Amino acid sequence: MGDVAVDDVIGWAAQTFGTLPARRKPQAYDEMRNLTLVSGLRHEHEVSTEVEGETVQVYYPTTDGRDSLLRRRLTMLARVLNERLRETIREQLGEAYSPSASSDSNDIYPGYGMIEVSTSADTGRAADVLEACLKIGDELAESGVTEEELSRLREPLLKSLRDGLRNNGFWMGVLSRSQSKFGHLDEYRRLLDDYEQMRVDELSELAEQYLERSNASTVIVRQAESSGS
Repeated sequence: MGDVAVDDVIGWAAQTFGTLPARRKPQAYDEMRNLTLVSGLRHEHEVSTEVEGETVQVYYPTTDGRDSLLRRRLTMLARVLNERLRETIREQLGEAYSPSASSDSNDIYPGYGMIEVSTSADTGRAADVLEACLKIGDELAESGVTEEELSRLREPLLKSLRDGLRNNGFWMGVLSRSQSKFGHLDEYRRLLDDYEQMRVDELSELAEQYLERSNASTVIVRQAESSGS
């Protein structure tokens, strides 16, 4: 922790935060957090804009992030999907500069989470790009993640995490939630182990469960015809 000794910090915390009275038990809001995700929605919209091109979004409902290991597996699965998108959409179709996939696992609403795919397309090509995105999801759901993919994509992530774990700012962010979220510090003590010990069969099982196109909801946004020059 730089020039500050750990024992000194513990002592200061005991003299300040440690003297605060016990908090009341948290109230239950389960009835307000009851959400149901809907699959298979299809939306297309036109907007008035001078910006040419089209936008494609795909949303795969997953689950919440209360289980830190499951949350991290979904994060890694999204990284695999992201790489396949880059290879197919950008390099083969040449349609987008920055296709991306990410996982969002909410820890407030039970069962609420998603893997989101976002990319752009040339005017008139959104349907083709959408089909390519859904096909990549289908392939992952059917054939799973490969050992090569997991090894190649995990290493830069682990490097980034190791760098973060040596940074005081990283731990300040973790500590900011440790008083309100039980087990938060333990989750981050397991961070590297969780990623280092991931297996392709675990990720492939999640891909089969969540990435079939029947689960996906999609959005296409186009430029309204009257907006063109």
